[in-house]
Amino acid sequence: MGTKTLILNQIQEYLNIDKDVEFARYLDISPQTLSNWKKRDSYDVEIIYTKCLFLNPGWIIAGEGEMLKFPKNYDSTPDTNYQKIGRFVHDSERSPIAKSQKLSPKTGKKLSPTLSPTHEKCQICSSKDAIITEQRERITDLKDRIDDLRDTIDMLKEQIAPQRKSAG
Repeated sequence: MGTKTLILNQIQEYLNIDKDVEFARYLDISPQTLSNWKKRDSYDVEIIYTKCLFLNPGWIIAGEGEMLKFPKNYDSTPDTNYQKIGRFVHDSERSPIAKSQKLSPKTGKKLSPTLSPTHEKCQICSSKDAIITEQRERITDLKDRIDDLRDTIDMLKEQIAPQRKSAG
């Protein structure tokens, strides 16, 4: 079992969701997509992050560091009513709060600017962009290498052609 599959299983266990179908519903993906992620040891980081804001983004991306974004004494545990009603019930659904306040979808508590999901999403995007840039550079280098090898092959063909004519 690969790292990404282990991460998915740990999230599912943390959420206290027994069945993959329910976990897929929580992530708002098809059960087939979840099954493919587990088989291929991959997942969509953005989906996991946006559906599990209580998780440490670094842990989601690389499996490193603490799983939870908040300290253990911080109440970030998702509501266990998911099993009963098919979705999580957030504190914001239980008690009306001014709509101008930004609340954590998992805890219903007011977000501080340093915990803004948009800010952290930008950090994830920056990390992804850096990886994509590195991979593009690698692809460009490999294409250049392929062109060089093709030139070498053409040159060798030209050198061999007169020898073939004289031998044939």
